[in-house]
Amino acid sequence: MTELEKLCEQALYEEIQDLGDGKAIVRDVPTGRLLYRKVLTVYNTQVFAFLKDHKSRHVPRVESFREDENTLIVIEELVQGRTLEEILDQEEEALSFQERIRILTELCDGLSFLHNAQPPIIHRDLKASNIMLTEDGVVKIIDYDAAKIYISGEKKDTVLMGTHGVAAPEQYGFAASDVRTDIFALGKLIERMLPDNADAAGIVEKATHMDPKKRYSSAAQIREQILRIREHASSFDTRLEKVIPGFDPRRKNHRLLARALAAALCAVIVLSCGLVIWRLRIYPEKRREAMRAGMKTIQSAAKNDGDTAGAIDGFLAQFPYEKMSGEEQRLFRDAMEDALAEYTAADVKTESFYKVLSDRYVDEQDVETIRQYAETERLLDSGSFESAFNKLRSYRDAGTADAEEKWEDALRRCRERAVSFEKTFNENGAVSSAGKAMDLYQMLMSDGDEDMAADAEDSFDRVFRAVLDQADAAGREGKYEDAEKKYVILQDFRNTGKTAQIDLEERIKANKYSRAESFVKDENYTSARRIFEELDDYRDSAAQAQKCGYLNAGQFMQDEKYKEAAAAYALCPGYKDADEKLTEARYRHCKSVCEKPDDDAYAWIGELVDAGYPGAQDVKNTMYQWHVDIRNEINLLMGSQQSTHIRVYLYGGPPDASTRIRLETIDNVTGERSSWTSPEACSRGGYVDASYNVNTYEFSIFEREHTVNACSEDGKQIGSWTGVFTKDFTM
Repeated sequence: MTELEKLCEQALYEEIQDLGDGKAIVRDVPTGRLLYRKVLTVYNTQVFAFLKDHKSRHVPRVESFREDENTLIVIEELVQGRTLEEILDQEEEALSFQERIRILTELCDGLSFLHNAQPPIIHRDLKASNIMLTEDGVVKIIDYDAAKIYISGEKKDTVLMGTHGVAAPEQYGFAASDVRTDIFALGKLIERMLPDNADAAGIVEKATHMDPKKRYSSAAQIREQILRIREHASSFDTRLEKVIPGFDPRRKNHRLLARALAAALCAVIVLSCGLVIWRLRIYPEKRREAMRAGMKTIQSAAKNDGDTAGAIDGFLAQFPYEKMSGEEQRLFRDAMEDALAEYTAADVKTESFYKVLSDRYVDEQDVETIRQYAETERLLDSGSFESAFNKLRSYRDAGTADAEEKWEDALRRCRERAVSFEKTFNENGAVSSAGKAMDLYQMLMSDGDEDMAADAEDSFDRVFRAVLDQADAAGREGKYEDAEKKYVILQDFRNTGKTAQIDLEERIKANKYSRAESFVKDENYTSARRIFEELDDYRDSAAQAQKCGYLNAGQFMQDEKYKEAAAAYALCPGYKDADEKLTEARYRHCKSVCEKPDDDAYAWIGELVDAGYPGAQDVKNTMYQWHVDIRNEINLLMGSQQSTHIRVYLYGGPPDASTRIRLETIDNVTGERSSWTSPEACSRGGYVDASYNVNTYEFSIFEREHTVNACSEDGKQIGSWTGVFTKDFTM
């Protein structure tokens, strides 16, 4: 690590506590958050790249990472809590059955997140000491030192990793590790967590099979089996653990007392059979599983552009809406909203969905609620929060079901998006991200509750001030255009008590003035004058604009661009000798184009002659004479027929005058002459075409010198050309 990089890291992350072995707790200086820093010598950068860009509540968030020589420095979420190893080792704090099931299912969710990456991520060291339970009870899989990216076709791992006792056989070099390697370790953990459970033993047997092909293929399959253990606890002790708070099947006195109580409860159980049968008939497990599967089918069809309407129709045929409980109806509506959010409002498919719902006797108001919330979900997903809030606001006012819950969810997502934009701005300085963040914070200021609005205002002011500081810094560094863009963006966001007090207009004008001064320093007087003119009465901008115009005109005079100089002098009348310089520039232009005058030259020469400007009359006389430019362009040779094309361009002459042009071609070897007169008069700026033809094999006109004389219609010679006609010709 270079000294500069060390200084940058110290500026971003302040070390709070050195944990040894390259690990430390650090503070993110801009936000004040505590993070965890570690230095790895064995690592896979692709793993940490994926964890940085993809988030899961069961995997520590990776804030940043970078390689330094042969090590990887990782900054990640500080997970506070205890490892599963520590908890299992403390007998007095043994986990309940339900808590063990929850931990295992969340662990399966975390593994599914890793294994579903493209390509999959293999942890390769899954064990109790690498599983943390946060203070809120969330399960997090930690320590990715041994993790690798699965590569199809590998015969075996290049580096052998894992912990003895939980590592799969292939981790000892027998084959390449894949997702089933983690399945093996998961099986070992289940064996430790549920040691006396017969159903769990069956899961462990398959998960830890020596042949990877005979294990479960995914953590999701194990999760389903674990949930079935919870629903169908196989042992008497486990069942009691589920219903008796504090019951510990590993304590003998607990088991004896439980069996005594069981005998006393038999009578109560017999009396309760009627209620149990009723509940089983109404809410059987197969019905719940089928409903969940059906809803997943609907959502999958929508996501993959399948027959969603058919899936909905089939589901409601099996589970009529009117026979669902209130909770089931709510879950069904949520599933429909998620499915319909996959399509645009104009898509004809959505109308077929609504028709199916109506035909299947779904309540008309419920159908409309599904439609409204599906549209809102699309808006939220696309980032159109303002439109989403407008819709939800009307639903709240109308008392629509679940409107308040949807409103809170929209506020939460809006804040998350705003924080994301602010983070992007802080990381790369993109002012567009800052603008988006301030837009969203403004919405929260007006639509959030009192606490959220106050927090949003503080966040808004923070981003505003950060952009303002960037703009000021850019101006000081001479990056005037960048500074102006930032100032202009901030003009639309001065709507809080703090930001309204900032004089952006003064900053913008001062920045423009400095930018114009830099152009003057670089002798770019055209750009400088334009900016000074925009500033109008700011400071001495008007005088500076005239000065720049004068200096710019002087540059044009030095470059002999007299016409441009005249235009520049005309923009600063009365400044020094600009009026005299204007007349001089016009005269020089007329003189420089006197043989090929333009419209401005004709207009100015008359004024110069009337003003008695020295030499103006001679220039006018030259301008009013005809001048020509004779060119030999296309030639033809076919047998004895020789022909050359002559084009004559006419310039000068009196304004609005025209003349016929007579050409005389002279063979300078034999003295033979040929003449031609244009059939129509030609005006200045125009041209006439003539051909000189000779029919002979005796000589070539393309090998001897000729002279072409041009005369006006009064017989006065106005141009001449002597030379050899070009040999480039067509045949």
